[in-house]
Amino acid sequence: KVFTDDPLRILRAFRFQSEFGYTIEKKTWKAMIQRLTKLQEVAKERIHAEVGKLLLGEYHKTALTQFEEAKVASFLPETMKTSSLSSISTTWNLSRLRSENTRWAAFLLRMYGNEAVAKTSAWRFSNDQKRNVQSILKTVLTYSEEIPWGQYMIYKMGEAALDAEAVHQWLHNKENTNRITDVTHALSQLPIRSKRDMAVDGRDI
Repeated sequence: KVFTDDPLRILRAFRFQSEFGYTIEKKTWKAMIQRLTKLQEVAKERIHAEVGKLLLGEYHKTALTQFEEAKVASFLPETMKTSSLSSISTTWNLSRLRSENTRWAAFLLRMYGNEAVAKTSAWRFSNDQKRNVQSILKTVLTYSEEIPWGQYMIYKMGEAALDAEAVHQWLHNKENTNRITDVTHALSQLPIRSKRDMAVDGRDI
C-alpha cells in the first residue's frame, strides 16, 4: 500500500539501498515490481531528485544494477522512459566519477546511448547543469577513441573537459590517470579560463 499511496517510494527504496547499503527484502521487492506502472504518475521533478541522490550513494553500483534488473526505466513518465537500456556494456560502478555531472552523464549514457544528449531535456536539470552535462555527453559520444585535447577545446569546455575525459574513460573501461593529469595541467596553463576572467572592474582602469 505504501507504494500505491506514493509510487516515488519505489525509487526511494533504490536510493536508500545506494546510500546505506540496505538489502531489499523479497516481499518489498515483489510489491515494488507490481506497482512500477504507478511511476508514470509521479512528477518528473521528484523523480529527478531521487535519481540524483541515488547516483551519489556509496552503494550506487548495487542499487543501479537492481534498478536495471527491475526494468524501472521502461515505467518512467513517457518522455523519460526507455523500453530497453542502451547496448553500452560498461559497469554501473561510478566510483571514479567524482562529480554529480559526470554521474548524471554516465547514467544517461547507460539509459539512452546515442540519444542521451537529446534526452537531457526530459530531466529537470537547471540550465547551467543541463549545458554542462550536454557538453560532456557530446564530447564523449563524438570520439570513439581518445579525445584529441587541444588548448582551444579545453578552453571552450573549461572544467567540463576533466569531466568529459573521466566519463570517456569510464565508458571505454579505461583508467589513464596521465590523461587526467595532462588535461588538469593544460587547464592551469590557460591565461584565460572563462569569460569571468575577462571582466573589468574599477581596479583595472
